[in-house]
Amino acid sequence: MNGKINHGRLEIQRVNGGHYLEQFCPFSRNGMENCGEWCPLFGEIEINNNLLPICGGKELIFDEFSRESGGEE
Repeated sequence: MNGKINHGRLEIQRVNGGHYLEQFCPFSRNGMENCGEWCPLFGEIEINNNLLPICGGKELIFDEFSRESGGEE
């Protein structure tokens, strides 16, 4: 699976998926808030290690991980 931060939002591309899909927060009130780097549960991004800690102590490990326009450096 591949991942990217695009304008601060997390997007994931599944192995056979073709295109990236925005990810939504399961803890938001309506389930339609984007998962992104503004969230206090979003961990420190490790682009070089293809690793992203997220809420609940989980870590996403990507085959490829990048940051596109926008967001903090």
